[in-house]
Amino acid sequence: MLMLKKFLFVFVFFISFNLNANQFSSINPSSLNIAKTDEIVNFLNNKVIEGIYSDNSKFIEIFQSNGAFEFEMFSGQYKGVYRGQWKVENNYICFLYDGASQYDCVILYYANDNNGNLQVFFGTDQEIFSQITSVNDINSSNSLTNNSNQRTQPNAVAPPGTEHISDIDVVTVGDNYLNYPSDNDLSELNFDMSKDQVIQVLENNGCKIMTKWKRRVITQGQKDSRDLKSKCFTKKMIVIGFEDNGTMEFIADAHYMGNELSKQFLDDFEKNKVRLRIESFQRYSPNLIYNVGSKDAICLNKECLEIVWRDRLRKELAILYLNPKGFLGKAFANKTIDSFKIALERPNDKGCVVTEDNPCMIVKAKYVDPSIQYLNMYMNGPRTPERESLKNMYTNYIQAQILAAEALGLVDVASDLKLLLEYIVSDPAQLDMERVSTRISNGTNELFKNTNSGQNNEEAKKKIDEAHVYAAKAGGEGELFFNSITAIFGSGSFEDAAAAAEVASRTKGNLAYFYQALKKIREAKNINLEPETQEEFGDAESIVEI
Repeated sequence: MLMLKKFLFVFVFFISFNLNANQFSSINPSSLNIAKTDEIVNFLNNKVIEGIYSDNSKFIEIFQSNGAFEFEMFSGQYKGVYRGQWKVENNYICFLYDGASQYDCVILYYANDNNGNLQVFFGTDQEIFSQITSVNDINSSNSLTNNSNQRTQPNAVAPPGTEHISDIDVVTVGDNYLNYPSDNDLSELNFDMSKDQVIQVLENNGCKIMTKWKRRVITQGQKDSRDLKSKCFTKKMIVIGFEDNGTMEFIADAHYMGNELSKQFLDDFEKNKVRLRIESFQRYSPNLIYNVGSKDAICLNKECLEIVWRDRLRKELAILYLNPKGFLGKAFANKTIDSFKIALERPNDKGCVVTEDNPCMIVKAKYVDPSIQYLNMYMNGPRTPERESLKNMYTNYIQAQILAAEALGLVDVASDLKLLLEYIVSDPAQLDMERVSTRISNGTNELFKNTNSGQNNEEAKKKIDEAHVYAAKAGGEGELFFNSITAIFGSGSFEDAAAAAEVASRTKGNLAYFYQALKKIREAKNINLEPETQEEFGDAESIVEI
């Protein structure tokens, strides 16, 4: 029986639980022809198929020639869009879903009906569970997401490399969602505060107020980027928005605000743009960018209530923390046009104006970090001592995450990280560092959100202490890589050298973020580390400072 996991092939659900409701139960697989390897490739490669399951639910699937596939279920418990890799071998069609550790394979059957029409089915050697109803070339067929329920302007054409959003993107914000920004530096602010309360907190933290409008409170920008530790939450500029009724709309950590203020960040501006990207994109490893007109909103969590709002010409503008109870927060959770009608600098009721050149359509695209290509190139290159040190860093890093997750009772998180650790130590021919980095970041995010979970017993404390031991090992193993990366890439072009610095910063940033999570867990559980562990962990912390 195939394993049933969150992102595994949805066929499994029907194989395991719908034996009594299978409309194809009268079809004996042995009466059908089994497609051979080359026949399957010729039939599915670069095709979009539509089909029906044994319970009459419909699906659509895209088989790309580069081995990628997309699969959408239109109803039922597993409704949504899934992605991964497909391959054909030994007369089986096999699928590896994103987040899974192994391929699951099924048989492609075919036969002619009484009228001579070709019928094609998916199944096992024991039963048929779905039928293909149409097949089209990708280039001549509507894409998977264009068949979905769209929340965009009619007849709008998505830019190359993007896709329309569908129901899978719409989320429900739970009652236990944070009432304050996840950024620890802004923990004194919460979404229930009035404007007067906000101003008082800002002034108590060394912030100079530039604007006190009815709907905006804006602090002065800090020009000196070299020492922000004692200034205004260590932020460049803070903007806090309010609705007309006084409800807080958002809290923004802004790094650039409007043309008339552009000069205030000329001091080391490029360095700060890179640092902002490390602290946001790299920390959270987002995979969704929602585009509207010339603006981008990069979601940092699944609810899309923490986002990077950026202008394409200026790259980054601000990190927004949206009030889940506000109008804007609800609009973002539902991915409506209203979710993009926001003006940080000057609030008004226009927002994104729909014109012929700017339809304000909402589309999504995967963010491709340029440093990933260098990290992939490095990890899949020659087996140098530096590369092995980096690999050891990741294995110790993940082992520490697993122990912390187990101590907090996060069973699903620990299970996912164990699969990731298994993937790395299996030494695949091509190590996918985007996959590694994303799932590591997701694991750390879960640890941050659940620091007060689990039992505060001796077993949990022991695991947390041991997690620090592995975390210290990770920092030590990474040191050789950190010290060598610039020299390794420095022999190439200027772009290569710049990318090398960013790769090192990305790696350090992720590890440093995990160290912050461990500190928060340690404080929440009131744990004093063993002296030797404390010393080793402290040394590792100094290595990953960015």
